[in-house]
Amino acid sequence: MCYECLTDDDMGNVGQVERMSCADDLVYVLVGEGYGEAARDIAAKKIIEMWQNNADGVTSHHLVCVSDYADEPYKSEANKILSSIR
Repeated sequence: MCYECLTDDDMGNVGQVERMSCADDLVYVLVGEGYGEAARDIAAKKIIEMWQNNADGVTSHHLVCVSDYADEPYKSEANKILSSIR
């Protein structure tokens, strides 16, 4: 999704998600209905990056949510990580 296509509400959601640092909050963005595609993509990307950087509080359960709810390429990346730890 391109930033030029986002509405003001979408941009607010994107800004809010970019500031999030809690994996549980980011999962809420992924599974909730109140966030647009761009915000969900950012949440999925952040969860994966947090896992890769060994951030506190990020578990394989967060990656499963990315695998179940995110769009590509984040879904595939989460599946790849999950298959390497099983």
